[in-house]
Amino acid sequence: MFTITRGEASLHHSPGTRLLAGQMIDLNTIDIEPEALKLISKRLALELTILPIALKNDVMIVAVPQFFRRSLLTDVRIILGKKTKVKAVSASRDSIVAAIHRFYGKSEN
Repeated sequence: MFTITRGEASLHHSPGTRLLAGQMIDLNTIDIEPEALKLISKRLALELTILPIALKNDVMIVAVPQFFRRSLLTDVRIILGKKTKVKAVSASRDSIVAAIHRFYGKSEN
């Protein structure tokens, strides 16, 4: 479940646990919103190594590798539109790539 609390994006992935932007997460334990996946193509997600997780109230939460260039979030914001804010949660690079293939399926785009 995705929520906005006092202007911050957060994810609820198991009872009583709240994940804040920037925190390391296990992509096997969260639900991905299909609407978020539609906004970034599989090809682009693989190229940038990001996984769109949720979008609500013009805030997109994306999973990014633990060490990423800060301009990546600006790039995603530009792709989505200047009105959209982008918040990052961290996951391992390998788990992001595996989750991209799992959630987007076998399509090339």
